[in-house]
Amino acid sequence: MDYERTLFTAIINNFMLILEIEQPKTPEKQRLAQLQASSKRASNAVKLERNRQKMQKAQNAMQKIKSPNLPPPTIPT
Repeated sequence: MDYERTLFTAIINNFMLILEIEQPKTPEKQRLAQLQASSKRASNAVKLERNRQKMQKAQNAMQKIKSPNLPPPTIPT
């Protein structure tokens, strides 16, 4: 009897969980979800751009170290 009750409770809990997951969101909740997703994308874009700029700065610094103060090449005319 106890086993059946536990099994029944587990089945009901799973069914309720599925119903909670599949409920459509209200327009307000959809708007909030969109804004949160948009905010996350913008935050990731900022991180990527900062990393790109850091890499560019480091590459420029390495380029200067490899060829320090060399005069620019002259092109014969």
